[in-house]
Amino acid sequence: MCGLAGIAIVCQILYPLATPSQRNSLTIVTVLFFCSASLLDASRCHGRRGALTVLLVAAGGGLAVEIVGLRSGFPFGSYEYSDTLGPSLAGVPLVVPLAWAMMAWPALVVARGLTVRNRDRTPRRHNRLRTTLVGDGRWRPGMCFWTRRWSMLATGGGTTRTPRYPV
Repeated sequence: MCGLAGIAIVCQILYPLATPSQRNSLTIVTVLFFCSASLLDASRCHGRRGALTVLLVAAGGGLAVEIVGLRSGFPFGSYEYSDTLGPSLAGVPLVVPLAWAMMAWPALVVARGLTVRNRDRTPRRHNRLRTTLVGDGRWRPGMCFWTRRWSMLATGGGTTRTPRYPV
């Protein structure tokens, strides 16, 4: 796992030094290594079944939310992906659901560490969701603005409130 995470970190360090054409591939490679490291750690903690659950729930759920978002503008507002992230399914680059899985496991681990266990577990779930959303809120603007991977549009629902802009 440390090797995979280390490669993902090196890819992130190399990103600002890469040319625009190299960044396209580097983005995909970074997500693949980071996602692999996350799933390997989930497997270490909860076995293959745990890692498969993370993959199915996070990547499958992420794909479903992205497809709904692209078609309806809910819950993120209207947006579209560029073609620089490789093959896509229903307009969603396949690397995007893997990015959801990539971040879901670390967000869950951090949320578990930040919250206190109680009998009804309600506050704990709330904090897990908040940690995931804060992580996504930090990652999404950079992907829009610096990489031009997708553009947010003001025409749909969600939280977008300005004319078409790369966030």
